Amino acid sequence: MPGRSAPLPGPDGGLTARVVLEAWRGVEMLLVVRHADAGDKRSWEGPDVLRPLSPVGRRQAEGLVLRLEDFPVERILCSPTVRCQQTVTPLSRDRFLQIEPAAALGLDGTLAQVHAMLWDRKLRNGVLCTHGETIGQLLTELLAAGELVVEDPLDWPKGSTWLLQRIDRRQVLGRFLAPLELGDAYGAARWGQSRGHPRYGELGVVTCHEQGSRTRAQGR
Repeated sequence: MPGRSAPLPGPDGGLTARVVLEAWRGVEMLLVVRHADAGDKRSWEGPDVLRPLSPVGRRQAEGLVLRLEDFPVERILCSPTVRCQQTVTPLSRDRFLQIEPAAALGLDGTLAQVHAMLWDRKLRNGVLCTHGETIGQLLTELLAAGELVVEDPLDWPKGSTWLLQRIDRRQVLGRFLAPLELGDAYGAARWGQSRGHPRYGELGVVTCHEQGSRTRAQGR
């Protein structure tokens, strides 16, 4: 059995990115993001690689900016699929960073390639946006090998993030960050500013819905 971290409140119990950042300041972190909602793949008639985000997914992509606002992000690496690129587009604009396509995070990538990215000490404070199968395989194998220290149940709904802190060469501390779906008014108000985030009280009719249910959505 892997070791367990000191208990911290989960995302639905008051944990904020700032709390985790203060606890882990100065350590090497990666933020592994599952792409936001892209609808039912069975109803999409085009190539799967071109399947875009749904309206819900676009609001989750906006929510990702707020969810990760207190974390340092130096690079954004992404599966070549449209739905993954659209998931991190608002974040890339907010951080003034280019999205770097990474085949290893795509539909044809291998787990070995993702492992190599995880243990690459040159890659730090990076966002890795990929698919549910990839994240599930990565977390499951890390846990089975005793390389993942985690309190949260293993789950990876669309739009969610796993914050992985590299403790040493072969062990990581993981924290789950639930997806955050923001109303359209928030996105309009936020992009009306050059930088930073408006206060909730300034947004009027904004709806901010924390997606607390941890049910694995089907589809990549």
